[in-house]
Parts: sequence; C-alpha cells; structure tokens
Amino acid sequence: MCLERSNRGIKRKFIYNMFIALFILLVGIIGGIVLCCKLKNIYLGEMENREKIESEDWGNYMNCKNEEKMDNDIEAESNIQGEEGLREILLNIHKDYISKQWFGEEKYGIPNNYYENRISYGASDLENVIFYMDNKEKIYFIPTSMVNKKINLHGKEIDVNECEVDGKLNLYLYRYEIYDPEPQRVIYPEPDKHISILSCEVQDFVSELNYLGTISMNFPKSVPEGARKLYENEYTDAVVNLIHSYLFDFKEYGNYLIYIGNYDYNELVYEKEKYDYNIDITVAIVGEETSYWWEFHAKEGLGENGEVILESDGGDSYSGPGDYDQQNGAYASDIDSIIHANRLVIPLLVTENDEVEAIEIRRDERNINLDHYYLK
Repeated sequence: MCLERSNRGIKRKFIYNMFIALFILLVGIIGGIVLCCKLKNIYLGEMENREKIESEDWGNYMNCKNEEKMDNDIEAESNIQGEEGLREILLNIHKDYISKQWFGEEKYGIPNNYYENRISYGASDLENVIFYMDNKEKIYFIPTSMVNKKINLHGKEIDVNECEVDGKLNLYLYRYEIYDPEPQRVIYPEPDKHISILSCEVQDFVSELNYLGTISMNFPKSVPEGARKLYENEYTDAVVNLIHSYLFDFKEYGNYLIYIGNYDYNELVYEKEKYDYNIDITVAIVGEETSYWWEFHAKEGLGENGEVILESDGGDSYSGPGDYDQQNGAYASDIDSIIHANRLVIPLLVTENDEVEAIEIRRDERNINLDHYYLK
C-alpha cells in the first residue's frame, strides 16, 4: 500500500516536471522568435540606413561630378576662342579682305574711311594678328604691324594703334563680327555669311579687353580674279522680274545686263524682324545709255504659293534705282564694283509689248521718305 502510494507520487512529480520543462521550452521558443524578430528589424533598419547613407553619398558624388562637369563646360566655353577658333576668324578676315578687293572697296581705315590721312592694313599685315575679347564677348583684333602703342593696365598689356584726331589721341582696334544664322530652308546657292569689320575707339573700355592670342597665317599669294560665282535661283529670278516691271512701267525699253553683287544674310535682321527680310541682294543694271545701282531685301521663307517675297530698298532718301551720275556720281563706284566682281550676269530685254507683273509701292513705316517697290 505504501509502495503504491509512493509510485503515484513519483509519477505525479514526473508529469509536473514535464509540464514545467515544456513550459520553459515553450517560453524559450517564443522568446527566441521575439528576439529573432527584433534582430531582424534591427538588421533591416541598419541596412536601410546604410542604403540611405550610400544613396546620399552617391548623390553627393554625382553632384560633385555634375558640378565638376559644369565647371569643365564653363571652362571649355570660355576657351572656345582657342587657337583653332582664332585661326578660323583670321581666315574669315582674309576672305573679307579679298572680297573687298573684288568689289573695289576699302573699309579698313583708322580712324575711319573718310579721314584724309587714314591708315589701313594690307594683305601682308594680315599674316600676324593679335586678338582680344571684351566683357560682352565681342572680338577685336589688330595686325602686329599696326601696333604703335602698348597699354599696361591692371597687369595686362594691350597692343593698340594710337592715332591723333583733331588734336586728341585715340586708341583703335578693329572689331570683328560675323552674321551666320541658322537656315530656315535649303537654298542654293546659299547666301554669304555677312562679315563686318570696323575700326573702333577703345580707350573708354580698354580695361575690359582680354588677350586671346596671336595668330600667324600666310595670306594667299595672289587674289583670285572675280568674286565667288553665283548661279540663278528663285531669288535672282524675283529680282530680275521686279526690275523688268519697273523698267517697263517707266518706259525704259532696251537691252540690259543685270549684274548680281552682294547676296548675303542681312546682319541687321533684328531691326527688320517684323518683316523678316533677312537676305540682301545688290545689283548693277547696265543699259545702253545709262546704268543703275539698286538694293533688294527678301524673306528667306517663301510665300503661300512658293513665291519669293521681295521688295526694293534704295537708301534713306531714294527708293528707286540709283543712276550712275546721280548725286555727283554717288552710285558710280557701287556700280563699277559690282561689274568688276563679275559674279553673275543676267541679260534682260525690255520692250513695249512685254507682259509683266504689276508693281506696287509700300511706304516705309520707319521712314516716311522711303518707299519700297514690290510685285503683287
């Protein structure tokens, strides 16, 4: 009896201990799961923070790279007038000089082209040229052979030409500009790029000039005979048609030769953007008894029916063609130079039986004394 009771006590204690063990095991498992979850959250948080930090670091790195690239781009832009760019400019100056010889023009005088004792450069002077740029990114130059004054200012040395005008000493450089617009459509032959070279007084802003470089380049040994040849196209046809109608209306019958002179983009297009006449054409109209000079402006874009939109512009006080002997031969040199250039010659016969397009006149909005002829 005592043995049986003892066995029961042992069995009950064993079961009790098993429950305790299972409870402890269960608590351990739950605790382990909770701990693992906490560790996982800590790990994921650390990873997220690390990724965020790495992302910020990468962003900062890329920002630094972008800033570095921008700095490089700015530096490249500021060096765009490097030796190659300056050589291209000097080549354009050579071409402009040759073109002026074709047209019999001399426009490089210092202090200006009307000064009695002006000086100017020749072909050999253009073989060694100094270039500068002002704060507005305008290009200036002077042949080394024309330098007669060195200005030392704020650690910079500027070579100029010093010239006395009316008892005052002025400092001169040449300013170079080229008008090269983006074409609106394909034109053949393409209008010339307009190059402008003017002598300028620089004493008022000489401190703003920065030295770009000195370029040496051989000038062509001989100037080619005649300017760059042109070919008839829709613009020359429109010019001849307008001239034909004008001569017919004024009963100036006979045989004529139409010489095409300048055929280039108008560098003053920003003043004409309301009309968008951005191509300039000059002509010499050579008749049996007299000759004329005339200038035309055309729109690069065509009209609704594919026609050239063109009108005349004869100057500030004379709208029609300028006669050879008019105003004491004011137009004589222009006519002679276009004939001398010999770019394109178009024959024209005007008779009283011709059928021509009607001509009209438009009053200039900026100058009431100036009329423009155009075809309907």
